[in-house]
Amino acid sequence: MDTKEWWKSTGIWGSLVTMGSLVVFLAFGVEITAEQQTTIINNAVAIGTAASSLVGLILAIRGRVKAKAKIGK
Repeated sequence: MDTKEWWKSTGIWGSLVTMGSLVVFLAFGVEITAEQQTTIINNAVAIGTAASSLVGLILAIRGRVKAKAKIGK
């Protein structure tokens, strides 16, 4: 199996997207009260976080399944 640079790995990018979305959620989404959950902004943040986490996970799984080379550099 050949090697490739780490930044060419779809699995790595998927994991980074997932981590980034979770960091954003933790930075901006902590301590949301019941009243705040009904606002459009908080709903948009929750939907965006969930969507980006899902995209990141799909990228990570797709990258691992389709991988043809080890990450070496």
